[in-house]
Amino acid sequence: MATVYKFGGTSVSSSQAIHRVHEIINLHQQTHKGGLAIVVSAMGSTPEHPKTTDLLLSIVQSATAGDMDHVHRTVEILRSKHLTCITNLLKDPNLVQQLGASIESELQDILAVTKAVQILKSSDDRTRGVVSGYGELWSARILHAYLKQEGYTTAQLIDARDVVTITAPETVDWEASALKLATCSPHRNDQPPPLLVITGFICSTAEGVPTTLGRNGSDYSATIFGRLLHSSSVVIWTDVSGVLSADPRRVPNAVVLPFLSYDEAMELAYFGANVLHPKAMAPATMLPPIPVHIRNTFAPTDPGSCITTRELAESQGRRNRKGGDGGDGGDGENGGDGENDRDLSTFYDCARGFSTVDHMCLINVEGSGMIGVSGFAQRLFTSLHAKDISVTLIAQASSEHSICVAVKCSQENIAIQALQDGFSLELARGQVASVSAVSPCTILAVVGDALRSTTGVAGRFFAALGASKINVLAISQGKWRVVVDGGWWWLVVVGCGWLWLVVVGCGCCCDLRCIVLYRRDLPYLFLPVIARLFVCNCRQFGKKHQRCHFGKRFVQSLKSGPF
Repeated sequence: MATVYKFGGTSVSSSQAIHRVHEIINLHQQTHKGGLAIVVSAMGSTPEHPKTTDLLLSIVQSATAGDMDHVHRTVEILRSKHLTCITNLLKDPNLVQQLGASIESELQDILAVTKAVQILKSSDDRTRGVVSGYGELWSARILHAYLKQEGYTTAQLIDARDVVTITAPETVDWEASALKLATCSPHRNDQPPPLLVITGFICSTAEGVPTTLGRNGSDYSATIFGRLLHSSSVVIWTDVSGVLSADPRRVPNAVVLPFLSYDEAMELAYFGANVLHPKAMAPATMLPPIPVHIRNTFAPTDPGSCITTRELAESQGRRNRKGGDGGDGGDGENGGDGENDRDLSTFYDCARGFSTVDHMCLINVEGSGMIGVSGFAQRLFTSLHAKDISVTLIAQASSEHSICVAVKCSQENIAIQALQDGFSLELARGQVASVSAVSPCTILAVVGDALRSTTGVAGRFFAALGASKINVLAISQGKWRVVVDGGWWWLVVVGCGWLWLVVVGCGCCCDLRCIVLYRRDLPYLFLPVIARLFVCNCRQFGKKHQRCHFGKRFVQSLKSGPF
């Protein structure tokens, strides 16, 4: 089976960086029998020049503003950046001239596009997609030529636009893409393909129009080709030695997470961990799942991080920490303070990492006229969607008196105006009291699959914030966890084995009896069991489901309550 290597912009930013890429490829070919597919990003930034993709996008922006002098200066920077790299890597003058001529021809095409943009004084996503995709084409051609020079004569260059087909924004047509790949790189399924060099980031629509997978989409390209090639693994080579438990600029003692699940990786990536694009997890999680490794191009011997299934990530995480718990309650002489170490081990077993999103604005819509009104949330999000505003966090009080959302600070004024326009009638009648904002804010995310089943973690989390005199404005938590806003808790208590018990309660107390009393008006609990939904009277719960650990606790609370 083939392995997919993806090299980010920093890994191919210069001729010296590409030399290191060559050494990593050599090591793989010496130690592995399977084929190798290499997905590359555009050349990253250097002390002399910014990122290639940034330069290409700035060309379109400058042309829209009519600043053609800046366009020509940026084109010259791109020309110099790539020709210098080619000259330093390749020994054959004819090959240098050939590659240089192809890049020059495409730079002239870009200039032709910018002239049209200048006349129209506008650009659309299609224009930006076409122009910004040239960087991956150039870096892939340079690496392909260099590898052939260094002895990989059968290396094959694949333009991802000829393979990856999308039917909607960033949605892959797997059947069409697989057929096109078979045409571009014919090989038997039981044999590894030849060495492939593939452009990341770019793709085509079903109509054949060139487009992209979105900014930083080369990670997505890597897992797409991992799925198309039935790869055994995907390795993302970048400038860090794996996924860290926190931002090292803020937490100096942050550690590399050797194993984490796909869900944990997506959460960390979404909330600011820039090691991996969150969309890249989708193809990897399809059956059969493909492990994704994060490695450091500049420290290739570091083990890095492995992103895999939840079961393997949790078992490997516990195995790595086994022995660091201070023994069986000893004095901690050999293993540290036994009880404290056990607590810490338990905490890190469930909380894998912390990440933040800065420069956020928290917008709160509140009013008594919102209570019990159906469709209110729909109207709120429709108003934001009309202005192309993405919501990062949502929290709502159980009384439905208020709802708050987090958006980027740069969109604060647009979002407030959109909501005021959307609820102008309710604001005039006093049904909506206000649309207010607090900024700048930071979203702090605690990520871990086992958070849902580990008691005491939320208490330790809020205790740490309280000890540091940090006030929490709003809290939202993912599936089967906690959502808090305005003093209210929505809890989902997950049962063991095949049974889930769902209850709702208030934030004044975490006692299960109080949770039940709060919902006395609902005599039934809805329990999803296997593939069907059935209703169970709460008084009969203990008789039918005594084998469930959470069920026993629930029944005990009922016996002491005034039911």
